[in-house]
Amino acid sequence: MKYIQSILMVIALVCLLQVASAAPKIYIEPSDSLVANGSTFTVDVKVGPLGSEVTTAMYTLRFDNTHLKAISQTPGGFLSQGGEATKVDPNAGINNTAGTVSYGEYIEAEPDETHFGVYSPGTLTSITFEAIGDGAGKLNITNPKLAVVTGRPDTIFVTYLFASDINIFNAAYTVSQYPRGDLDHNWVAADAVDVAMMIQAFVGDIIPNSEYDLDNNGNNADAVDVAMMIQAFVGDIIL
Repeated sequence: MKYIQSILMVIALVCLLQVASAAPKIYIEPSDSLVANGSTFTVDVKVGPLGSEVTTAMYTLRFDNTHLKAISQTPGGFLSQGGEATKVDPNAGINNTAGTVSYGEYIEAEPDETHFGVYSPGTLTSITFEAIGDGAGKLNITNPKLAVVTGRPDTIFVTYLFASDINIFNAAYTVSQYPRGDLDHNWVAADAVDVAMMIQAFVGDIIPNSEYDLDNNGNNADAVDVAMMIQAFVGDIIL
């Protein structure tokens, strides 16, 4: 009897895991961003219906306003991909004081025999941030809400899903200054391109800025700066 009970418990657990894995998801791409202080970057908030028919999607994204400033939020066309007209929640918007970006959108027509929701994954919105302070943090999706259609083709119902019914995948970011000697801003200091750029600046082919002043003497891309870049390239020094 105990053996049978154990088997039934395992079957029940597998069923629960399958249901959880099949739940719709809201996720952010890219999932991890490395950005330079003072630069801008964009993330996409996406929805994966995973078999559900979605007609409404809402969320609030929270961020650290000492690291980031939200600049814009652009609809991504997720709900209109089937050709249905949509409306954006008038309360959607950016609040940098609170560190939030909120958004809501829904298909105007009621679901019926000729009007359908969305089954395929897509981008709900694209959010552009400006990096304003060094540090690491999270972009967290809160207050998610999806409306899904059930009961087709006989009796059509709209059911609302909330945080406990949706798989949420948040994102991380790191804001930092580019490494010293990283002239081409690829996050690698004193590589071959950096050496070439330093030499070009030294001979006057390009105009250097303060990033080229490795010895901090006020002269950008002088002979000492060239020598330091080459030494760093071959591994003799660390900038």
